[in-house]
Amino acid sequence: MCLYLKKRVLDLNFLCRFTRALFTKKPNSQRQHKRLSSRYRKRAIKMGTVAELNLSREEGEEDLAPPTSSDDKSDRHETVFPSSIVWCTIPILSDVFPLVGHVGVTNSSGWIYDFIGDGTIHQSVSNNLSFNRVMRVIPLDESKCKHPIDESLRRVMMHYTRTNERYNLFGQNCHDFVGILLNLSEYEGKDNWNLIDVAFLVWGIKGNGGSFVDVNAMYRTFGPVCVALVVAFVFGMLRAFLHLLLGLYGALVGWFMLYVYVLNTRRSCSIRAGTIPFIRNNNNHQGDVVAEGDV
Repeated sequence: MCLYLKKRVLDLNFLCRFTRALFTKKPNSQRQHKRLSSRYRKRAIKMGTVAELNLSREEGEEDLAPPTSSDDKSDRHETVFPSSIVWCTIPILSDVFPLVGHVGVTNSSGWIYDFIGDGTIHQSVSNNLSFNRVMRVIPLDESKCKHPIDESLRRVMMHYTRTNERYNLFGQNCHDFVGILLNLSEYEGKDNWNLIDVAFLVWGIKGNGGSFVDVNAMYRTFGPVCVALVVAFVFGMLRAFLHLLLGLYGALVGWFMLYVYVLNTRRSCSIRAGTIPFIRNNNNHQGDVVAEGDV
């Protein structure tokens, strides 16, 4: 119990620092890195040029500085998940809504990329998203992609950082980021993926399904709400607790349905993906992009 409470406090501390950094105005990248803590600075990387977006790992250039500590070296030996959608829990929020979490996508080498703030893409060589370690993996079939996932990652990341794409937890969020990438890749021959489709992919309602990385990840996801249900049953409040939980879930699902299919039709994932230009080749620099009609 003490270890669990300590973990909750650490998660809450990181969530508070992340939220403070997210909503603090940052006029330039230098001031941003000065304000962020050293731990967060390693996890949040502001990227802007095509040269910095070399995701294929074939050119011999590192997007991150090579690891120096023993912990970083051990991360190199962790299991990687190439060309996949990865999911993790969000501290506090996922304890109440276990089906709600944070998603990212990996390139062909297993590097993780997830959208965490205005124009900011978190990048990790280990099995960690910005909030937590990877808990669920949904492999993507490269043979079903019209355009390679690595190429689509370069395009969407260059667009997000150059336009300083805004982050909105209740709309333009991490699921939206993955949806745009799927549209750029035309995964399964579709170019109209949205954040609800991404959530369906994560939980196996669509696609080839996914799985938890281990039993501990499953316990970590559903354990807190199960404990809450047991406590509510012991105190004779199970019915009221279920009504509250289902009501909150209904409101959350209703909002995202309204947002995707009514409020955001003019800025849907499909429409925004269609405005992102192609990159001519991997070695070009700023300005070396072409419109889709010129390819």
